[in-house]
Amino acid sequence: MANEVHDLRSGWKLREAVKNALPPVMTSRPAPCQEMIYRAEDPDFDLRKLVPYGNKS
Repeated sequence: MANEVHDLRSGWKLREAVKNALPPVMTSRPAPCQEMIYRAEDPDFDLRKLVPYGNKS
C-alpha cells in the first residue's frame, strides 16, 4: 500500500513539473551544454530510461 501511494505521488509530481516547465534562457554566448530532444513518436523512446526513478526492493 505504501509503495502504491508513493508511485501515485511520483506521477503527480512529474505531471506538475511538465505543466510548469521553465522557459529556455537565450544567451549570446556558446551554451555550456547541449540540449537533447526525445520524441515520444520515436520507435526506441522509453520514458523509464530518461527519468531516474527509485525502486525499493
